[in-house]
Formats: sequence, C-alpha cells, structure tokens
Amino acid sequence: MMDAIKLTEDLIAINSINPFTMEREGIPFQPDTWTFKGNETEILSYLESLLREKGFRIQRQPVHRDSAGKGFYNLLAEKGQGSRSILFFGHVDTVEIKHGWSTDPLRAVRKTVEGQERIYGLGADDMKAGLAVLLAATAALEPKDYKIKLAFLIDEENFSLGAVKFVESDFVRDVALAIVPESADFERKSKVQPVLLGRMGRAEYLFDVQGVACHGAQCRVNKEAVNAVHESVKLQSRVIRHCEEHAKTFSHGGLSVVNSMYISCHEGGKAILSVPEMAMFVLDRLFVMSEDMDQEVSVLESVVKRAFEDGTLDPRARVAVTRKVRPTTLCKPYFFPPENSMVRRVTEIVDAVAGGHEYGIGMSVADENRIAAKGIPTLIIGPEGEGCHSPNEWVGVESLRKLEKIYTRIATDLGPELANMK
Repeated sequence: MMDAIKLTEDLIAINSINPFTMEREGIPFQPDTWTFKGNETEILSYLESLLREKGFRIQRQPVHRDSAGKGFYNLLAEKGQGSRSILFFGHVDTVEIKHGWSTDPLRAVRKTVEGQERIYGLGADDMKAGLAVLLAATAALEPKDYKIKLAFLIDEENFSLGAVKFVESDFVRDVALAIVPESADFERKSKVQPVLLGRMGRAEYLFDVQGVACHGAQCRVNKEAVNAVHESVKLQSRVIRHCEEHAKTFSHGGLSVVNSMYISCHEGGKAILSVPEMAMFVLDRLFVMSEDMDQEVSVLESVVKRAFEDGTLDPRARVAVTRKVRPTTLCKPYFFPPENSMVRRVTEIVDAVAGGHEYGIGMSVADENRIAAKGIPTLIIGPEGEGCHSPNEWVGVESLRKLEKIYTRIATDLGPELANMK
C-alpha cells in the first residue's frame, strides 16, 4: 500500500517551482505566439512510475513547448471500464520560495504544534499532500463498470495552461463528478471537514494613462504639462472607491461571498528630470456568480468618464481601459449548490468518514474553474493546512489520513452508483 504521508514528503523534495517566465514572440505579441518555461517534468516522471506500478493506464497530454523546443505535458491516468467516470485531479507546480522560511522548503520537516503533527515544506498544502492522497486512496482499487480517472496538471500557478488544454480532451467526456484536494481558501467557522462548492472568477484590467511631458524643473510653471503619474494615482483612488461602493455579494442559503479587487501593479516615469508622459496600472478583480464579467470594461470606462466630468482628472489626459491580454480564457465563477445530487452524495460520505462538513466558496481561482465550466460538478475537499504562497507552509498529518479515507469511499461508493445511472 502507498503511504500518503511518505508520498507527501517525497513530493515536497522534488522541485516543481513554476518559473513564471514567458517569452513574447511575433508581432503584435499575441498570446498564441508566447512561449513559456516549465519545471514539472521530474515530478510527473516520479508520479508516472508509481501509477504504472499500480496498474493505471497512462497518457501524456502535450500542453506547450519552451523556446528551446522542450515539451511539457499533463499526466492522465485511469483504471476500470464503463461509460461514466469519477475524476480526481490536482496541479503539480508550486509558487517560488518566499522569504522567511525557518526550514529548508524543499525538504519535508515534521513538527508537532499545539498537539497537531504537521508536515512543513513548499507545496505541502498547495498541493503536494493532495496529490499524495489521490495516489494513496486509489492505488489499490479495481473499479468495475465505471472508471477512476486521475489528472496531474501543469502550470496552475501561472496561466492554467494545463487545465485549459485538459478540458479540450476526450478524457473528460465521460466524467460525472470531479474532486480536487486543494486548500480551502474561505473564511471557516468550524474545524470540521471543509467542502468548497465553487470559486470566484478573475480578470485583470489595464489602465493606460497618457499625459504631456515637460522639463521637470518647469512642472509648476509649464501650463501645458500633464503628469501621467499624478493622473494615474488619482484615477486609482477613484477606481478602488467605485469597486468598494459597488461590492457584490453572492448568497445561497447560509453561504455568501463578496467580490474583491486591488491594484496589483503600477508603473510610470523614469526617475529623471522630466514630467512623466505615460503611466499604467492594473486592477485585479475577483467576481462573484451574479456579476457579468463581459461588461466590466464598459463599467470601468464609465468610471473614467465620470472622473473627467467631475474634475478628478485633468481634461487633457488620455486614458484607455482594456482587459489584460492573457494566453488562456477568462476564469469565470462557478457554484454547485448543496441540493445538487452529486454534492449531496459526496457530503453524505464526508459526514460518515469525518463526522461533519462545512460548505464554503473559494475566494480565489484555480484549475477547478476550467473543469466546472464544462458543466461537471466540481468539488474541493482538501487537507487541514496553512501558508499557501507563504513561508512555512504546512499540512496536518491526521487530516491526510482522514482525507485518504474520504477519497477511497467516494471512489468505491459513488462509482457503482454512476454505473447504474441512466
């Protein structure tokens, strides 16, 4: 049998840090001409050897090539036969090492804190422990009349290149339920097992501000000059105020989530003796289910227009608002209610194994948004842990053992039910 704890420690020791590096080629730098770096080959090779050993049928799904021609791929595995399947999936990349680690982030370290045994290491919670659970929970299973599918996806932490390619494949066509052992990023109110029913959507908006340059020493006396940085800062304040005043909440039963936003980038000027003529900033927006993401550019343009009309902005400045270009499609919000038959059955299993559940809605986006967009009920049932994208990330040992039982029960109990569905 596979040990989820040992597997977690082994996976942490494999460096799969996403390089977050892309090269823009071609004119006019359209996303389909971009090439990306990758760092998932070693961890996927390790996973593939384990899966083959346990009798899984394996596919390598090509995703992208770097500028040197090296190919990167998703790893897809399945067992069983039948017309319906359960998909368990996760991503294999991690973010970079953040400053402030008290241990070697690429070496798993066990500690007992407040009576709880924890595993510390980069990606422990996001999401190498989850990958270990998937392997441990399914390795010994031999499904009849249905299939268990596993998908190990690349580039989740950057543009979700792997997930976007994955949902285009025939591999997902017979999937009736998808579950991922990701971290539970919502405001929890209890210590019972979290079950996330959805995630918010996300898009970035680029504001280009054009002013009129002059010699810096003449900024007070030159009446033609327009400082683009000054106008950008004024507009940022106005945009944030608009977003706060028009915050949207999605509610369902006792669940609720509020949209959010922040300025993620600001640039302008060259720190020389010239009034800056150009500036830009990026608004990062997270959307709830009741919002229309396709109309957001028009909404933000109206904010800019009012800022000119009420004198907030210099009338000689020029502002353009566009959705930031990316190589993959928008991450739109999704939600599967507790009344959904699949959600209800999974919850019954969670309660039977873990003694209770707490529903939530994820505050960020992930590969789950791509899977759910295909209409597949997609749930997040992850381990107890903290520190995603932070130093000293950890996952709870006992929660991994519990999670392994939950995933095994889902596979063995729901599989036959899927086989009998009409």
